[in-house]
Amino acid sequence: MGVRSCLPTEVKQALEQGRLVLTGNERAARWLREAYDQEQHAAGLPRWSPANILAWEQWTRACWRQLQLAGATNAILLNGSQEQRLWRSIIQRTPEAASVVQSDRLAELAAEAWHRLCVYDARQQVGSLAVSAETQAMQQWARSFQSLCRREQLCSMAELELELTTHIRNGADVAPEGVALLGFDRCTPAQRRLLEALEQAGRVVAWLELASRQQRPAVLLQAPNEQAELQACAQWLRAKLAEAADQPLRIGLVVARLDERRAAVERAVLEELAPDANCVESTSQPLPAEFAVGVPLASTGLGHAALQLLTWMAGPLPLEQVSSLLRSAFVADGLREAELRAVWDAAVLRRTPRLRPELTLEDAALLLMTEEQLPGAAAAVRALLARRVQSAEPRGFADWAAWMHETLRLADWGAPVEDSEQYQVRRRWQSALDELAALELTTERVPYAEALDELQRIARRTIFTTESQGAVIQVMSPEQSAGCQFDALWFLGAGNQSWPLSPSNSPLLPWALQRACGMPGTNVAADAAEAQQIASRTLHCADEVVFSYAQRCEAGEQEASAALDGCACTEVAADDSDARAVVPLERLVDESPLHKLPDEVLPGGAQVLQAQAACGFRAFATYRLRSTEPAGSVLGLSDAERGTLVHQVLERFWRRVQSQQQLLALGLEGCAVEVARAVDEAMAPLLARQHSAWEQSYLAVERERLLLLVQHWLEQERLRSPFVVQQLEQRLPDVQIGPLRLSVRVDRVDQVEGGELLLDYKTGEANPKEWKGDRPDAPQLPLYAIAREQAPLAGVAFAQVRAGKDRALVGLTTGAMPGMKQAKDEMVLEQRVETWREVLTRLAQEFADGDARVQPKQYPDTCNGCAQRLVCRLQPLSLNDEPDDDEEEQDG
Repeated sequence: MGVRSCLPTEVKQALEQGRLVLTGNERAARWLREAYDQEQHAAGLPRWSPANILAWEQWTRACWRQLQLAGATNAILLNGSQEQRLWRSIIQRTPEAASVVQSDRLAELAAEAWHRLCVYDARQQVGSLAVSAETQAMQQWARSFQSLCRREQLCSMAELELELTTHIRNGADVAPEGVALLGFDRCTPAQRRLLEALEQAGRVVAWLELASRQQRPAVLLQAPNEQAELQACAQWLRAKLAEAADQPLRIGLVVARLDERRAAVERAVLEELAPDANCVESTSQPLPAEFAVGVPLASTGLGHAALQLLTWMAGPLPLEQVSSLLRSAFVADGLREAELRAVWDAAVLRRTPRLRPELTLEDAALLLMTEEQLPGAAAAVRALLARRVQSAEPRGFADWAAWMHETLRLADWGAPVEDSEQYQVRRRWQSALDELAALELTTERVPYAEALDELQRIARRTIFTTESQGAVIQVMSPEQSAGCQFDALWFLGAGNQSWPLSPSNSPLLPWALQRACGMPGTNVAADAAEAQQIASRTLHCADEVVFSYAQRCEAGEQEASAALDGCACTEVAADDSDARAVVPLERLVDESPLHKLPDEVLPGGAQVLQAQAACGFRAFATYRLRSTEPAGSVLGLSDAERGTLVHQVLERFWRRVQSQQQLLALGLEGCAVEVARAVDEAMAPLLARQHSAWEQSYLAVERERLLLLVQHWLEQERLRSPFVVQQLEQRLPDVQIGPLRLSVRVDRVDQVEGGELLLDYKTGEANPKEWKGDRPDAPQLPLYAIAREQAPLAGVAFAQVRAGKDRALVGLTTGAMPGMKQAKDEMVLEQRVETWREVLTRLAQEFADGDARVQPKQYPDTCNGCAQRLVCRLQPLSLNDEPDDDEEEQDG
């Protein structure tokens, strides 16, 4: 299907009369030019001159270039980045604003206020701005801006129409014999003055009113919610495409608050019209819809990778960003090394110990030095490292732009297979570098960090939109639809909470001045009339029009927008039922036998049984399929690393102080000395590395924490009945439990009256109830209890090495023990051990048999943080929500 090739008669006549057609927005100008080209092609012409159709801003810029070529002006027309930098520099020099961190935002507000002053014919009233602290500051900034522009011969875009008006009145010939205007919802005073100057100069100025295309009564659809509204719209679009078959068609989808709703709209349209496009393996095929709203250049894949590479030149980059950058397809032909880079990322990059989750170029180069299978990534990092020396000296913006371009080239930045969209992104990126170079209005030299900041601002402000591919469905905002015509149109979000949104006024301009000049957001009646005008022209710009709104939206309950009051619409209701066909679930019987476990010790130890108790699928995926998530990154030591340090400190302490008797004999001072010694030994590998000042301070704080925590815990050890430390970090390398062979380790074994006491250190929360039930949460101590030699067992306990009142020794014993909190249990310890043997043997058998049912012990708690959620296909409705039998509270 192609785009409708029908140029409006009014536009065709204006072009035949030799007039320049000016539109209120670029989209309308592009559509009219495409329609003109198609008509010439349909007429059989082999060649033709381009249609004289421009958007207003394109025309005013072209007029200024004509003035410059004619020698009528030497002033430079500022682009957006240049103007923002000037405002920012003026604001930062103001004493009362020197401490304001958000100077970027203030610069945006000041530029917007200045734009309003110019286009609403209030530039000469700068002297009357000082009615409050904010407006007084704006007055000072505006005067400084005017003075700077006069001195440096600069012209802002806000002043362009006023300056053109002056030149035309002075006889400048920069306009054709006549202009015809189309698609202007609002005409500002500055635009009116320019048009009046054209008329006074003898030019013809005409306003085009397109004939109504409406052939059917408009429909106002009321949906119960936004999802139902989107679904109804998507189904309507599909029906329209089916009706048209292979006939040329142009459908408009106008969306209120398109910036906010783009993702939801795109998802609904693609799901209905092109479901294959959501598949990760789908090829790049033309989509049935094009969006007028683009995305920031910094958010595109190429732009994001370029900014990350250049940011890395300025200092360390967060680990997650380094990971995504080196796995990117846009760095050193990342597709070719994609699998190997992913393996290296998980096995090396994320597992290299570091206190700060960031990486310098030197760190990355060192890690990649021995990776012969990653030549592309290694070469890119070396190239960046070699260039970084050159980034120390200040340069002009043009020099920095060229330097950045060369740096990216040396780092082999770019798409490995450049399609049309990637080509357009690369061209837009080069334009961003050109815009950075254009900031060199003076001989100012700036450091690399400042140039990079400016480039990041440009990339965030630059909106990238792919060139039109002639899609049948054009998605746009209400303002962007001005001047366009369609075969059918759907206006989404026509509720009074969604549209029209009240325009905001400027906080830097006096309210009285804004209202007197008729600026947006100061006259409710004028704003309402403009919205009604948009609704009216929308009603007549297509053969068939549907307005829709949701009764319930994020803002609450809503009705149809008041802007539709003047539109004759037939009201209909949509339901929220899903009208899509339900495909029966296809069941496949997997009869392939499961491979037997090898007759060897399985990795994972007691965690294999812990995972099986939590969910059979978790155990199967983790320990048989070896599916694991990449290691995360945190600032400082992770919880696991801090817990390991506590274990190591206590192990070293008790290897020298081997009993409670020796502990008591040390006294407090001697104990403090031994604890400090143990802490220093445990932290020695950490302290041996080179650290920054921050890392050294962090480790000093961590050392102090360990000293206090362990000394506090030893107070609990002094309260116990006599004991001798018999074993520390005892490991049983090959324990047979059912059909499994596991390696088991226990933190500590004490010899007490009545036998051995097994201890498991815990720096987090722990409860003996985790040992109970058919699916125990913490099977490590129970497994060790049944695997140990037949020495008398006096008890098992959690040693909760925690600060404050959470410090405790709690467990199950054969009798009362001073200093230990007894857990409530209906069985004696000997019976409980036998129960553990039965439960753990059964879990081991289930794992060996391949019981991989998705059956979490307690949904959703068991599933929170599970690494297998992406592949388990959990169906919550099929789960039994009844709590386990062992969920009784711990006694005391």
